[in-house]
Amino acid sequence: MRIADLSNGGVACYCRELGRRLPELDPDNRYIKLRIQGAEPDDGDGETVRTPIRNESPDERKSLSELILRLKPDLLHSAWFVPVPGPYRRILTVYDTLFDSTYPEFQTPGALRRRNLLRDEIPRLDGVVCISQFTRRSVLRTYPVSGGKLHVTHLAGQPLRKAPEDRWNSVEGFGIGRPFIVFLGHSVGVSYKNFQGTIKAFPRIRDAGVRMVVTGSPESLSDEAAREAAPFIQEGTLIFTGYLQARDLGAVLAEAELLIYPSFEEGFGLPLLEAMSLGVPIAAARAGALPEVAGEAAAWFDPSDPENMAHAVLQVLNSRELRHNLIRAGKERLKRYDWNTTAFQTLAVYRVVERT
Repeated sequence: MRIADLSNGGVACYCRELGRRLPELDPDNRYIKLRIQGAEPDDGDGETVRTPIRNESPDERKSLSELILRLKPDLLHSAWFVPVPGPYRRILTVYDTLFDSTYPEFQTPGALRRRNLLRDEIPRLDGVVCISQFTRRSVLRTYPVSGGKLHVTHLAGQPLRKAPEDRWNSVEGFGIGRPFIVFLGHSVGVSYKNFQGTIKAFPRIRDAGVRMVVTGSPESLSDEAAREAAPFIQEGTLIFTGYLQARDLGAVLAEAELLIYPSFEEGFGLPLLEAMSLGVPIAAARAGALPEVAGEAAAWFDPSDPENMAHAVLQVLNSRELRHNLIRAGKERLKRYDWNTTAFQTLAVYRVVERT
């Protein structure tokens, strides 16, 4: 019996897609999905058990351990919470090593608790699934773990779709005028997402007659970023849509001139695949796993240099040939990422771990 946990956001997509495919690939084993508190609804098939865990407090982990022991699994694969010890094989999917970073959002009591759990438990796990080669290298630098325990399985994402005939009508409902670029910003206030650097680059982009749409809320911005953004919000060149459901997100992104992705670090970068699936060109930071994922399908810039960022964006906006080449490269690049492949590779990790 194998157990995996369900979570939120990109992690929820990962759990959902594996939860659909693994039981079909491996019918000889029973799969149970653990749904953590606050997780998005699971629309997949199979057996699901609610768990007491939300923020990995000691009491929650004790209750979780008792629940898992009652289920008697042979293997526990966690897509988020640090697997509790027990008489079974343990695997954790690691997306990045940001909990060991100095970014302010990772200095809270909850984040520090998770940092310590990761430091203590990762060396003791039977296997670690990394979502990119970049993440694998980061794990090896950060934790005392054998490279033989680390396995890379790329994500695949959920391509966004929107019917062409009603796409622009939906966008108009947000008060967005053309042309515009998109900053996918559900977590826009998180410092490593680099909105503050983007807003410093924005005047040159705005002067070219282009707006910027942020799919998040300005309430999460730092005081400094909010002050810098305020004049653009007032003049209507910077638009915050708030959180968008997948259909509306697809509508907005599909009509954009490009996706700007300026993060200082990402373990993968699912928005890159979303833009590629819609035929939207990308300007992205040469940082983290982004070059590994997008390759030649993006115009690259230094995320710490607003001038370089603006230059890359304007190059894409002003060159029809470059736009065409990036879109074409994106369509080819997208073929590399498929959930069936991810599921096959994950099952192979299970089998390796069970033999050791």
